[in-house]
Amino acid sequence: MLKPEAKKIAVKIASQIILKIAAQIADTGVRTGALKYRRTRNPSDDIEIDRTVECYIEQAEGDIRDHLVTSVRIPERRAFVLMLDRSYSMRGVKIVRAAITAAAVAIRFRQDYGVISFSSQAQTLKGLKSRLGPETLIEKIFHLELKGETDIAAALQAALYEMAGYPVKIGLLLTDGNWNRGQDPLQMAPLYDALHVICFPPARPHVIEQLAQAGKGTFAFVEDEQGIVRALRQSLG
Repeated sequence: MLKPEAKKIAVKIASQIILKIAAQIADTGVRTGALKYRRTRNPSDDIEIDRTVECYIEQAEGDIRDHLVTSVRIPERRAFVLMLDRSYSMRGVKIVRAAITAAAVAIRFRQDYGVISFSSQAQTLKGLKSRLGPETLIEKIFHLELKGETDIAAALQAALYEMAGYPVKIGLLLTDGNWNRGQDPLQMAPLYDALHVICFPPARPHVIEQLAQAGKGTFAFVEDEQGIVRALRQSLG
């Protein structure tokens, strides 16, 4: 509704606010992963005392530095895809919540994450391998054309295609409606290691929650801004 120049300024200001909110939501702490042990003469601070003693007792000869055992955590290789409903009913504050979610995902994961928008069809906004800053991603979301019906199965299928080759596949679905087009998404949900779902009114939560249950993920029905913060922290866990 704004003139092009005014819209550009509004998007820039909104992006700055959204990034600050998203940074408070996203947890950028230590990632999970398998713990591996190795012997080295140039140890880090992560010396495994018990394993080093065991190693030295078994072969009690030479320099003790030859028996030092350290640990290193191998990051778990997993993919995360955010799926955003862009049907007409997502206009207004709901698309702002979608932008906050996308920014939080970008800050939390930094890499190996993708973003897909969908209505009657699915469209990739950011592929898993592409490099796209949070600011550009937010701008893309604000420039989405909001129209069409709700084909959730198309979004789930597009996300699975993006994550092909990853051992762990995680999805986060944002929608304000029930599927009214395409295949039954409940058949695809079990293909995810975790499919989290956040829905907004007027969606019927008892229907949408079935997707999270089938996908072994979390579910939240969000009616206000505080709700989106709680839901995001739960799903990004």
